Amino acid sequence: MQDSAHYTTLIDDAFDTIHRFDPTAKTVGPSVIDFEWFYTLYYNHLAKDRFDVANALLYVDRVREPENEQHGFDTEAKIRLFKAIAPEKPLWITEVNWPLKNQGAYKPTSNKEAVSEAHYRDYMARYLVMALSDGYVDRVYWWQLLAKGYGLIDHLDLRRRPAFRAFGTLVKTLEGSVPEGKSREGGLYDYRFAKGDKRFHVFWTRDGRSRPIAGAFRCIDLNGTVVPTRKTSPTPIICEEKP
Repeated sequence: MQDSAHYTTLIDDAFDTIHRFDPTAKTVGPSVIDFEWFYTLYYNHLAKDRFDVANALLYVDRVREPENEQHGFDTEAKIRLFKAIAPEKPLWITEVNWPLKNQGAYKPTSNKEAVSEAHYRDYMARYLVMALSDGYVDRVYWWQLLAKGYGLIDHLDLRRRPAFRAFGTLVKTLEGSVPEGKSREGGLYDYRFAKGDKRFHVFWTRDGRSRPIAGAFRCIDLNGTVVPTRKTSPTPIICEEKP
């Protein structure tokens, strides 16, 4: 009871102070890390109407691939649950990444969660597509641009990792689009988006085997390079429907 009273006092004081200086400022919370949905629910309840935007630091590196389940919830199901907690508010994912292997003290977690740069790229792309596929999430903030242990760029030598180019390709291709559906038939993940009169599919698989893609498409890889292949792998490809 004492802890809840302290939290409520903190939130009230912070909210009042912020709005005293800027009445138009938006507050974001409750900022619970990982999939601890019960704490998100609890602190959101204590804060009452003090948060303008609901958020989560939705890391899923504990289960490695973003499609994997944790307590019966994959990434998309986790997002649906968070949205249900505060359905009237925008939902932001304000922090997410995977830690990288062989980074020594710069790696923020244990070796169990660490992945290669190639897996980091693939998981990031798949996570972003999944997170935005239902329209429940308004923003995703990747943590972070510059960091040796988990960034898109190594902050010591400024080397751009494969995920940097992939992030740019996703933004350039899909920014301004709206989700139009998805399927996971036969192990082929197919996420569909519309941007104006263009229709895009993001395809991938998970088991290391390729799957054929039926239809007339112009496809690019995560580097933005046109690829002739009509087969998929765990590395997503982005395919535009031909008229």
